[in-house]
Formats: sequence, C-alpha cells, structure tokens
Amino acid sequence: MRTERSGITLLGEMKELFSEILTEDALNFLEHLHRKFELERN
Repeated sequence: MRTERSGITLLGEMKELFSEILTEDALNFLEHLHRKFELERN
C-alpha cells in the first residue's frame, strides 16, 4: 500500500505490524524523516 501523504510504501503484513507497534506520532516522525531524506537526495 502506498500512502498519499508521505509516499512511503508499506507492504501487506509490514503495514499491519507497524500500525500495531508505532503510535501515530511515531508514524508521523517516520514520514518527516522520509520527506527530509528525499529532499536531501534530490
């Protein structure tokens, strides 16, 4: 599955795993890191 906001791709079972383990704040932080990395890479 690809999330619209972040562009982060989480596949099947991994998405469920992350959803169960990480809080909303943690998921938002990962999205922030991903965006920052993409900007620096480009």
